[in-house]
This record gives sequence, C-alpha cells and structure tokens, in this order.
Amino acid sequence: MNAIPISGIDQTARPFFIELDDYVPIAFRSYAPLLGGVRDVRLGNLRTDFLELTLGIDSNTLRGFTLICFEAVHEFGQTGPSQEEPGLPVLELDEARFVGPSATQRIDLPMTFSVGFGDDCIEINFGILSAADRAFVCGPVKFLVNEDSLLGIQVLGLTREQLKKIRNMRSN
Repeated sequence: MNAIPISGIDQTARPFFIELDDYVPIAFRSYAPLLGGVRDVRLGNLRTDFLELTLGIDSNTLRGFTLICFEAVHEFGQTGPSQEEPGLPVLELDEARFVGPSATQRIDLPMTFSVGFGDDCIEINFGILSAADRAFVCGPVKFLVNEDSLLGIQVLGLTREQLKKIRNMRSN
C-alpha cells in the first residue's frame, strides 16, 4: 500500500503560490521564500519518478511539493472525497530516518506514484486514491486523505497550456 501516514491537520491560514516552468512540471508552496529551513521527503525512484514534499522545519506540516518528473499516468477522477476542510496535512514520519544538517534534512521513500490529467487539473496518486474520504484544501490544491494517510494530491484551475507543459515533462 502506497500512502504516507498523517497525524492530523494544520488549519493555520497560509499564503500559497503555484509555479510552473520549463524545468519543473509543477510546484506548490504555502510559505514565503524564506521558511528558515525545511525538511524534504523525496518520493519515487529519483530518476524517472521524483516528487518532493517540503515540510516546515519546526513541524511535519506539509508546506509544499515539487513534481520533478513522472513516468506512470492513470485515468483521472478515481475518487471524489465527500468532505473538504481548509488546511494542510501533518505527516507522521520517523524522526530518526531524516538525514542531513538540521535546516536541510531529508528522507527518501522509494514509493511509486502516477499522474492523472483532468480538464483543468492534475492528480498525483500514491496508489489507492479510491480510499480517500476527505480532502484538506489550501488554495487550488487538495490533499486527498483517509483517516490516517495521505493518498494523493490534486491541483485545480490549470490552463490547457499548463496541462500540456506538465504532460510534456513525462519521463519516457
């Protein structure tokens, strides 16, 4: 089962931004450029599949993500959470598994994921989106969860041009 354990939700209102460029398919941030240090959770095989989750240094609140590359594509719309609430997931990770200096720690999780494309959105599926029963929402991003796990991410409100740019970044 591909899922990331969560311990709760951080409902602090935060500014956010979405970034797309020629080198990174899509990035989401819910913090100002200077966070004072981060912890990164790197998912995938780091060659053809690479998704980086950014946590605040003072907590395991998921403050951003960067989709660097992906290979697998799935059919969009495998779930529709019945309940939504504002906030960001708080990940539950073993502190001893983080490596590196305190302000730039990271953990590598070799889990698979796929990307699905809707009319104006994408979703990142960690393998069991059908089990999602609610979403934590921050701006145009929905973190799809069940009782104790992060199961995927949706980014809404993308243009056709942005979707094309993301599709073109697929690893082949």
